[in-house]
Amino acid sequence: MLKIKVNNKLIDLPEDTKGLYCSVQVMGSAHSPVARRDTLKINFPFGREEYDAIGWQDYMKWSLIEEIPQEEGEPIINEYDKSEYYLVCDIIERQDTGNITVYMGKPTDKELLESTINDLLEV
Repeated sequence: MLKIKVNNKLIDLPEDTKGLYCSVQVMGSAHSPVARRDTLKINFPFGREEYDAIGWQDYMKWSLIEEIPQEEGEPIINEYDKSEYYLVCDIIERQDTGNITVYMGKPTDKELLESTINDLLEV
């Protein structure tokens, strides 16, 4: 089972829809990619109002929690920090389910370089 931990809240991701997808998106055209961005596509099991109540902001601390059930005893719990992932597109509201989907991505090399240059220019 996968969960998201944000603002000390645990959010269960739906197992039947495989609530999380990992991918690498190529920005630009197929013939001349401009940048590669590691992304996570997250299908939340609730609507926009509940999502907004979380108070999610870019670069806030959040993590994925993986629970692996064991035949005997407590489940194994792994926590993966995903704080470097931030919202990279509009929030998608699914009319068929009423749920929302978001794409979270890491900064591209170009974005990191631009940020470093801007920081140096401000000094």
